[in-house]
Amino acid sequence: MALVIANKEVMMTAREKTEFIKLIEGLEQGTTDQNELWPVFLNTVFYVPLNAIKTAQGEQYTPAYAPSQVNPGVKSLVISQFGVDVAELSPQISQVQGGDLIQTLPPKTELIIPLGDNAFNIAAETVAWLRENARPA
Repeated sequence: MALVIANKEVMMTAREKTEFIKLIEGLEQGTTDQNELWPVFLNTVFYVPLNAIKTAQGEQYTPAYAPSQVNPGVKSLVISQFGVDVAELSPQISQVQGGDLIQTLPPKTELIIPLGDNAFNIAAETVAWLRENARPA
């Protein structure tokens, strides 16, 4: 995954109803089919919080995984279309396309996408399925 380190001040943007968010809302209301959602997810750019790791070669950055709060043995990664949502988790953030992200996640990783007061969760099993089966539109 190519990392583009960015200052969190620059990444803060106004929230808007993106195509992806509209599809999630439709999924929750029963008006969207998951087959419509996944190609858009794979082509959407997300912000990812990063952890800095000091090595002999200098600082390197990895996604800021956390243990899942509901699934033992699973890692969670918060991602968002809006930098402000992940800037609270780390001073370093990166942008990555959903399809590229899926291919780089370790096994047993779930994704959490904040949506105002709620969140859209993509289970580790769905992440594994996307890695094996889904292709960007």
